[in-house]
Amino acid sequence: MADSRDCPGRSASNEQKTLNTQHPGPLQRNSGSGHDWAFRRNVEEELIRLEPLSEATLKKANHILEQCHPRVALRSLDALHLAACDQLQEWPLCTTDLRMRQAAEVLRFPLSPLPA
Repeated sequence: MADSRDCPGRSASNEQKTLNTQHPGPLQRNSGSGHDWAFRRNVEEELIRLEPLSEATLKKANHILEQCHPRVALRSLDALHLAACDQLQEWPLCTTDLRMRQAAEVLRFPLSPLPA
């Protein structure tokens, strides 16, 4: 099924581990979790691209929230993520988050396959 080629820089096992980890607050450099270091490494290796939020992205996120409500209980940060993907046309969307996948289906955004 899905492999790391579907979501560059992420393996199914790493993605699942990251998504299931509950962190009590902001990640600190010395938190011991390794998430901050891994995130920074992925940014440096251009596996994750950071983009500034524009007024257009914020408006698009609001529109996405309206489109998905009430079918999907979409969170505001998820709507921002989806809006940024839509504006950048970066596909497929790589996520195992059920709400984001449901919203992407409502919006007809291309999705990567779920890991086996």
